[in-house]
Amino acid sequence: MKQSFRLLIVEDSEDDAALLVRELQRGGLEPLWERVDTAQAMADALDRVSWDVVISDHGMPHFSAPAAMAMLRERYLDVPFIIVSGTMGEEAAVEAMRVGAQDYILKGKLAKLSPAVARELRDLEIRRAHARSEENLRQTREPLDHATEQLMQAEKLTALGDLVAGVAHEINNPLSGVLGFTQLILREDLAPEVRRRLETVCAEAERAAKIVKNLLTFARKQPPEKKHLGLNGIIEKTLELKAYHFRVNQILVETDLAADLPKTMVDFHQVQQVILNLLNNAEHALLETGRQGTVRITTGCARDMIEMRVSDTGPGIAPEIQRRIFEPFFTTKREGKGTGLGLSLCYGIIQEHGGTFDLESEPGNGATFIVRLPVLRAAGEMANEAPHATITEETSAPLSVFVVDDEPTLQTFLVELLGSAGHDVDTASDVPEALRKLENRTYDLIITDVKMPHGTGKDIHRAVATRNPGLAGRIIFTTGAGASDEGLRYFRQLGNKILYKPFRIEQMLEAVDRALKAEADRTAGSPPFDEE
Repeated sequence: MKQSFRLLIVEDSEDDAALLVRELQRGGLEPLWERVDTAQAMADALDRVSWDVVISDHGMPHFSAPAAMAMLRERYLDVPFIIVSGTMGEEAAVEAMRVGAQDYILKGKLAKLSPAVARELRDLEIRRAHARSEENLRQTREPLDHATEQLMQAEKLTALGDLVAGVAHEINNPLSGVLGFTQLILREDLAPEVRRRLETVCAEAERAAKIVKNLLTFARKQPPEKKHLGLNGIIEKTLELKAYHFRVNQILVETDLAADLPKTMVDFHQVQQVILNLLNNAEHALLETGRQGTVRITTGCARDMIEMRVSDTGPGIAPEIQRRIFEPFFTTKREGKGTGLGLSLCYGIIQEHGGTFDLESEPGNGATFIVRLPVLRAAGEMANEAPHATITEETSAPLSVFVVDDEPTLQTFLVELLGSAGHDVDTASDVPEALRKLENRTYDLIITDVKMPHGTGKDIHRAVATRNPGLAGRIIFTTGAGASDEGLRYFRQLGNKILYKPFRIEQMLEAVDRALKAEADRTAGSPPFDEE
């Protein structure tokens, strides 16, 4: 069976072209061929067909082999080029080989033509197979490289998150003392001016606490407060916040929000923060261009994932910047205009929600940020949860309360708070001391920090659960930095209350009341404070 291939013949003589074809056919080849003899005709042929071989006469009235080779080079085409000529001298042949011809054959020796073409076809197939392999490898490596970049980004955020969590822990403990004692003083009869000043101190302490909470969110150490919500509604409310800015800056907003988008479990404020950050970045990009632009938001759902795309018609993002866009503290804005934490914070929020955060952009063609969130159903038991009893600052009977915390200021605050309600409060500063006291004394309620010297709140709970399962349900955990994912799962599975420092007096009293009520319900009418 003859080998078929696509042949372009550059020749001004129809007879010579037919002679070349017959010679190739005698050599076992079957060319699908076309003849051209001008630059324009060759350009048209190259645009229409992907050729396997070009055979060209050296010199013609309106064209030449060097000009034909130049056209192949301009188009970066890998096509074997063979010169067949009856008048080509040795120097011209050497020069032709130097600039790209694979072979030259004299018209009086056409028997060499078929072997030369067959050889070039074999080499061409090898090169094309190699190119296909390279392309397959590239397509395989792209998702792997993308996954590697995401992993590296996650590792960077984790390392920075650990640092932030440690700093937040050190800040939250003294903040707990400031806020706690200020609230205690505010419960007293005070002069109006003194009360006003203390309320300012309290408000500023709470403001500092919110800043720390945002840092913990960035560090992914503060669990989101998720509810079953629709993403479209969050988008619409966020656009309302930006409507004035977009209008005065002549930025057109387009939306295409899927009507059948399912709800999922999200923290409204965190997801709104992500959307607002993306809108702010789009606005900044469009203002840089100095012309009117468009921001487009679309939503959809596929494969149990909700997708949101935020696009702009700005200048786009260069590839070298795209690789760093989610790095903490990396910013392209002028000094004083950005901290470089916005997209890093968004990245962490979406990861905490179990989603993905990606970017598509080409310089000059705008940018598209893609957020994907899993479709999660609301827990059925949440809707049927029984209401808690009315919270009061004093219980019906004095309790024996055990406070375990390595912060003396927080110990003192809780002793004063609970003592003022008539409770007997004992304290311990680390886990070994707490375990010794638990062996020698019984308590009605335990309030323990999650992380302390020489042990954790988990050690306290396990020891209590072994000796007194009823008391284990009356443990309140406190933490200044949020637990690790594994630790947090452990405490959540217990069902015990977790209070994040700094907490308000009302939160602690509510936690005490709920812990006692939960245990009373569990024992189904038995005395709530009796040891088992």
